[in-house]
Amino acid sequence: MSRISRFLPLLCALLGLAALLVPLTAARAAAPATQSVATGADFASAAWQDPWDFTNPSDLLLDNGGPASGLIRPSRTGGVVSFSIAGPAYVSPLWAGYPGSLRLGRDGGAAANMINAGAYTRMHLHAYASRPVSVLFEWFTCGAPAPSCLGAMTTGMGAGWN
Repeated sequence: MSRISRFLPLLCALLGLAALLVPLTAARAAAPATQSVATGADFASAAWQDPWDFTNPSDLLLDNGGPASGLIRPSRTGGVVSFSIAGPAYVSPLWAGYPGSLRLGRDGGAAANMINAGAYTRMHLHAYASRPVSVLFEWFTCGAPAPSCLGAMTTGMGAGWN
């Protein structure tokens, strides 16, 4: 099995090219209808006994220049993370850290926090865009962000809920 197929994203970067994501408010758009799906394996619950539901500040660090960059007015309320962007930006749910940095807690560079793609085969992202946008998802298949283990995928998001 190749390194790419063994590990899901350690770093999932969301790159926006214009002012596209807006804070979630009732005036902007109503959330889509509830859907029922079969429960799958949950990496965060298994690794940290705490699901990635954005109720815990450790679920997504909004520190500028590290796990997130280019966010305007980032906030976390009731399990919803909201922010706007006006240029290149990224958000890293599992931040790989800086090369050579000490690995603590939920760092993506820690060996115990590498996501096994054989067990976790899907990622669910629910995002609102104010207009159509291209996004880039990036991941690393090794413990540190290095070009030799970088994977990427581009996709588009339409205006509204995606």
